[in-house]
Amino acid sequence: SGVSALQMKAFLHTLSSVLLHCGTALNAHKEAGWLTLNPQKLSCSEVLSLLQCWATLARDVSLLSALQTLVNKRK
Repeated sequence: SGVSALQMKAFLHTLSSVLLHCGTALNAHKEAGWLTLNPQKLSCSEVLSLLQCWATLARDVSLLSALQTLVNKRK
């Protein structure tokens, strides 16, 4: 159950590649004077949504339960 070490390694490698490419692209666009997107902070709702997606994929029942408790408190 959950995410294996191999799956986690592949996910982190892919995430690292995407972030590296994004940073390179943003710097190139900035140097060229092209319009780029300004970095934005994630809202609490967006962070909770990402955590819920991760907990679902990882089948992390304790994290899902904690998130549900947090959502119920925010209502």
